[in-house]
Amino acid sequence: MRGHVRRRGSGWAFVIDVDGGWPARRCTGCGRRHWVERSDRVDVCVECGEPLGPPVHERRQIWSSGHRTRKAAEEAMRTFQRELDVGGDPFPGSMTVAQFAPVFLERKAAKVRPRTLRRYRGILEHDVIPLVGDVELRRVKPAHLQQVLDAVATTKSRRCVEEAKAVMSGLLKAAASGGLVDVNVAWGGTLEISRGASPSRELVRLDAGQVRLILDAARGTIWEVPFNLVARLGLRRSEALGLRWDDVDFDRGTITIERSLHRVVDDAGSRLEFLAPKTAASARTIVAGCPLLAHLDEHRLQQAERREMVGDAWLDTGVVCDNGIGGPLDPDSMSTAFKRKLAGLDLPAGTRLHDLRHAAARLSLEAGAPLESVSRLLGHSTLAFTHKQYVAPTAQQTAGAVTALDSILGE
Repeated sequence: MRGHVRRRGSGWAFVIDVDGGWPARRCTGCGRRHWVERSDRVDVCVECGEPLGPPVHERRQIWSSGHRTRKAAEEAMRTFQRELDVGGDPFPGSMTVAQFAPVFLERKAAKVRPRTLRRYRGILEHDVIPLVGDVELRRVKPAHLQQVLDAVATTKSRRCVEEAKAVMSGLLKAAASGGLVDVNVAWGGTLEISRGASPSRELVRLDAGQVRLILDAARGTIWEVPFNLVARLGLRRSEALGLRWDDVDFDRGTITIERSLHRVVDDAGSRLEFLAPKTAASARTIVAGCPLLAHLDEHRLQQAERREMVGDAWLDTGVVCDNGIGGPLDPDSMSTAFKRKLAGLDLPAGTRLHDLRHAAARLSLEAGAPLESVSRLLGHSTLAFTHKQYVAPTAQQTAGAVTALDSILGE
């Protein structure tokens, strides 16, 4: 067994590689690891479609945080290793929430975006562990979880409270699938979600004229094409910047979303990385309009001219939206550039880059596009989510039902 200590927050923690834990199935093609869970029975890889190998119990990491000094962490690590050497259980029944949290995050790392994983880690470290980290998993009650939600609600919005509940429920679900607890006590609707101290952010409603103002402000810059992709196709910024010329079919007039570009930050450093789409529904093919295709064709010619000028220094990444020498653009830089372009424009306060995507959805619905078409355009997982986000309830929507009842019941 290998182990080491490291600084964690205001204290020290030790990490040990052990055998055991949850079985995983590795893809025979790309080697991606898929955790075997009760609710996740798959036979092919979601990345490459190749079959998965048989389940095996792979080597896992055990964390223990909260030691005041490095020496204390090293002594606790040696004690833990001695217990394992004589047949101790690496996942004992007395495991606390704080001890299981790193195991939960490790499992989630293969399933969620790096930014989402950092969000999970932040919720656990700042909201959950300080209040219930010392509680044993098998002794966690709904009252413990409600205590965390109430604390979050005192300083944050309802959305943050909902995120904290989702993370705690996911942690207990993982513990239940591993046999560490009998039931996920976050299920059943017993927890109360309060409104929160700070108001939730409302969606900014951009009209067609305001969207055109934004696109005009980006004209002639490296952000012109990505802004148009977001505004005209409703793409996420990661999808617009991850688009390659191989994904654009000018003959058929289609654009295929097969990857997204993200800024990944981990122990190895910070880097841009192409990842799979956010969800299975996010991988989609869109029929693009003639104005956008003409714009992309013109941009392709301009990019070819720049490539000849740059010569050997050109980065052959194949991306549509490049940084001037062929390399990809940073998603965070795109958001920063959007705020800079907004300066001086007559737009609602708090307008974000993502509001261009919202505008694409709402304006197309207002123009009469079917809800199913808009949902597919945006790459939403469910039609219900699209309806909840963009279809505002109005009294006029009840007119059809009332008319139908009048025709049945008469005068």
